Amino acid sequence: EVNGVEELLEEVLTREPSHVGAMCALANFRWQSRGHSRRMRQKLARKDLLQKQHEKQQQKQANCERKLSQKLHLRILNERLLASNLCIRDHQREREADQEETEEEE
Repeated sequence: EVNGVEELLEEVLTREPSHVGAMCALANFRWQSRGHSRRMRQKLARKDLLQKQHEKQQQKQANCERKLSQKLHLRILNERLLASNLCIRDHQREREADQEETEEEE
């Protein structure tokens, strides 16, 4: 439809090169088309920028969640290690106490 209007105006100008109305209409049409294209490019550029910002924010969120998950996992491992060390110490104390008892009995 857009190309049809431009072609029609060009056809009028080829038949009547001095047709001022057709010249003005064609110039105005082309100017508006460029403006529309510029607006569309700007709109698409803004949309693209917003998309990139959204992707960057999602990546940041994913990294943050991953780091929190790793910290939580490390904290759980650390607590298990501490509990294991406490169990080992308790068993060592029991053995030492048993050894002292056997030594006293002898």
